[in-house]
Amino acid sequence: EEDTTGMKLIGFDITEQLKMTPASFFVKQYKRATYARPVHLPLYRQMNQFNRIGMSLSDSTVNDWVS
Repeated sequence: EEDTTGMKLIGFDITEQLKMTPASFFVKQYKRATYARPVHLPLYRQMNQFNRIGMSLSDSTVNDWVS
């Protein structure tokens, strides 16, 4: 559990299980909210933004910046 105050909801992870009782089947779903901090993009998305404006950077360069 984490405090999600100030985070933006970006979707849900859903896990399904097939259950069986004699002579019937049903699917049980587990729905868990997923959140992201609105002020930080993952590195691969930042690199995609750079590529769209014509700036090609290697993975190691960007990783070095973060380190």
